[in-house]
Amino acid sequence: MVRKTSFDQNDGDNLKIDLKEYFEKILELSEKNLQNKIDSVKEALAIQIKSQKDIADTAFSASQLAIIKSEESQKAYNEKSNEFRSSIDDITKQNITKNEYDSGHKSLVERVDRQDQNLNEKISQLDIKLSDFILKTQKDFEELRLFRGDTVSKSEQSKSDRAFVFSVISLIGTTVAILLALLKLFGY
Repeated sequence: MVRKTSFDQNDGDNLKIDLKEYFEKILELSEKNLQNKIDSVKEALAIQIKSQKDIADTAFSASQLAIIKSEESQKAYNEKSNEFRSSIDDITKQNITKNEYDSGHKSLVERVDRQDQNLNEKISQLDIKLSDFILKTQKDFEELRLFRGDTVSKSEQSKSDRAFVFSVISLIGTTVAILLALLKLFGY
C-alpha cells in the first residue's frame, strides 16, 4: 500500500513524495551520518590508542632507564660498602679488644710493680752494705793511720795522711759512681 503525502512548499506548489522513498532517503542519510560518526570515532580512537601507546612506550623506556641507573647506583653503593666493611675488618684484626688490653696492662703493671719492689729492696741492701763498707773502711784507715803513726815519722805521716784522704775520696767517688750506674741501669 503506497500512500501519497503532500507537503507545502514556500512557493505553494504541492509536491508529492512517495513515503517509501522518503524513508529510504532518511535511512540513507542516517546511515551516512552514522557511518561518518563511526569513522570519526574510529579515527579518534586510533589517535587515542596511538597516544596511549606512545605514552606507555615512553613510560616503559623511562622505567627501564631508571632501573638501569638504580642498578648501577646500587652496585656502586655495594662496592663502597664492601670496601668499608673490609677496612673495618682489617682495623678490627689489627687492634686488640678492651678486655685483652686490660688483661695485658694489668699483668704488665703487676710485673713492673714487682720489679720496682725488687729494685728498691736491692738498693736498700746495697745502701746498707755500702754504709757498712764505708764504716769498715774508715775504721781500717784509722787503724792503719794509728799503726803508721807509731812506726813512721811525722813527715811521712803527713804524706800518709794525704794518701789516706785521697784513698777515702777515691773510694767514696767509686762507690757513688757504682750507685749511679746501678740506678741508671734500673731506670731511676
